[in-house]
Amino acid sequence: MDINKVYIRYVEVTDEINIVFRYVNQELNVDRDFSFCRKKGEPVFKLLLRIRSNVEKELEKSLNKSSKRGSTAEQNSRALPEICLLKVKKTDKYMLVANTHLYFHPDADHIRLLQIGFALTYIEYLHKQSVKEHNITDPQNIGLIFCGDFNSVPDCGVYKLMTEQFVDKQFSDWCSNPDEAVVDVELAQPFKMFSACGKPRYTNYTALFSGCLDYIFCQQDRFELLQCLPLPTEEQLTAHTAIPSICFPSDHIALVADLSFESVS
Repeated sequence: MDINKVYIRYVEVTDEINIVFRYVNQELNVDRDFSFCRKKGEPVFKLLLRIRSNVEKELEKSLNKSSKRGSTAEQNSRALPEICLLKVKKTDKYMLVANTHLYFHPDADHIRLLQIGFALTYIEYLHKQSVKEHNITDPQNIGLIFCGDFNSVPDCGVYKLMTEQFVDKQFSDWCSNPDEAVVDVELAQPFKMFSACGKPRYTNYTALFSGCLDYIFCQQDRFELLQCLPLPTEEQLTAHTAIPSICFPSDHIALVADLSFESVS
C-alpha cells in the first residue's frame, strides 16, 4: 500500500489521550474522520504506526469495494477540465483556458475519447456562456487554449478530434479494449485547433515508456504562435536513466509557448 496516496487534512490533539483527524484519499474519493485513543504509556511513534496501519486497512477495504478501473461514467466525470476565462488588459480580447488530465491506462483509448468528448461539450457550453455574459460581439475576440496531459500519442483519436474536429464510429480507438468496445459513437467538436508545440518525440520519458502525451492546443483562427521553449534532448533525458531525475523534477517535460492574438486585417 502506497501511503503517499493518503492525504492528511488536519491533526487535532484534543487532550493527552485522544487524537482526532481526517484523512482524504483522492484516488478512492474517501474523506472521513478518525479517532484514536493513546494507550497509557504508549510511545508517540507507536501510536503513529498504529494510526497508519488502520488507515491502510481502510484503503484496502475501499480498494476491494471499487473496481480496478472504475466505471466509464466515473472516469468521464474525472476528466472535466479546469477552466478559466481571462481578459487581456486594455483590450477587448478574452482567453478561455482549459486544462485536463485524462485517464492513464494503456488500453483505455476509448475512455479517453469519451472523456475528451465530454470535456469539449463542457467547454463549448462555457464558451457560449462567456460570450453571452461578457457581451462579446466579435467572435475573434475570444480564443480557446486547451492544454494538459492527454495520455494520448498523436496517432490516437484524442489528437485527431482536437486537430481534425471529427472521429468516426469506425476509428480503432473505440475497440482499444475489446471487452469494453464502444459502438455506434462518433464525435465532433466546433473549434479549429492546432498543437502549439507540434508533436514532439517525447513529452514523457520514464524507464518503461517514452512518447508524446502532452499538448497545448490553441484555436488556430484566433492565435498566432510566436515561439516555443526548446525541449531537452534524449541525451539530457537519459543522463540519469530517465525522468524524474536530479535534473528534471517530473516524468513529464514542460511545454511552453508564446502566443498572440491574430491581427485582423
